[in-house]
Amino acid sequence: MASEEEYHIPGEAQASAYQSEELSPPPKPKIDFKKVLIVVFILAIFWIGVHFVSSSKKAKKNRYELTQVEQPIAISMPVEQKPQVPTNNMMVIQKGAVNLENRLANVEEGNASVEARVQRTNASLADLQNNLAVMSSQIATLNSTLQDLVSQVTQQQSELHVLGNNQTKKERESVSKQAPVIKPQILFIQALIPGRAWLSTQEGGMSMTVKEGDAIPTYGVVNSIDPVQGVVNTSSGRTIVFRGEE
Repeated sequence: MASEEEYHIPGEAQASAYQSEELSPPPKPKIDFKKVLIVVFILAIFWIGVHFVSSSKKAKKNRYELTQVEQPIAISMPVEQKPQVPTNNMMVIQKGAVNLENRLANVEEGNASVEARVQRTNASLADLQNNLAVMSSQIATLNSTLQDLVSQVTQQQSELHVLGNNQTKKERESVSKQAPVIKPQILFIQALIPGRAWLSTQEGGMSMTVKEGDAIPTYGVVNSIDPVQGVVNTSSGRTIVFRGEE
């Protein structure tokens, strides 16, 4: 019995050495930074394959030891065992590496597409900013023009008011002195908008802008401006119309 307990199965030491060699990690090759992820994936699959092969060999070894205990021990010369190449595992590793490379290629393609969209968006934003700048400049110019126009209208109203006052004084003086009656001046409408009218003389030598409440020489005060009828009504009863409609 002592001799049976001390007896070692032939090839056991070589199998253990082979298993230890299979379980030992392969030397880490020098790789580029871009392929680190691929190498890690390959090593993981390779380790799973080696673990699977090692487990299968251990199960066979246990069955073999049980058979040797039941049967008479036969001494035989150790036979050198050839290492088994895990062909299926290598194929799985290669397929996994190919799939990983394809995924990386898809990710790079997606990144390139996103970068192109971002560039197009930036270009559109730049064009929009340029258009906004041009519009702002045009609006500023329009505001300046409107301010000039308002200033001119205000000045014309002031001059018209002074002219009306002077004319009224002259009329009063002429009445008091019983001066000969002067033929009233005839005015015509040049342009008309609600609340405001542009007038000119028959000869076209004088033009003025009036609104409701303004005084017009020989016409009196403007009572109403009717853009629909195209007429300006005054306190004297005289009306001002467009040329050709008198």
